[in-house]
Amino acid sequence: MSPIGAISTAILVITASSIWRGWILSLMWGWFIVPVSGLRAISIPEAIGLSLLAAMLCGSSRRSEEERSESLEDALGRSAVPMFVMPLVALGIASIVRLWL
Repeated sequence: MSPIGAISTAILVITASSIWRGWILSLMWGWFIVPVSGLRAISIPEAIGLSLLAAMLCGSSRRSEEERSESLEDALGRSAVPMFVMPLVALGIASIVRLWL
């Protein structure tokens, strides 16, 4: 893949992942935070912003030597699945927990 194609793909995957995580966060916020705290529901754009802020504050900048030397395509392939699967797993678990409320 050309460098331009890899960068374009990375931007697309990160954007789609941010929207996906924001949608899931807005759902879970409405399920758990609103009833308990009385705070208002948040929109998807607000949830995207909160998700990005949390990732920036809690993310790790440490990378192993292997990760530093891998290509952009390899890094994208390694991280794309968790970017979409982990929020889906969280949503599934939250859906089950919600049944207990």
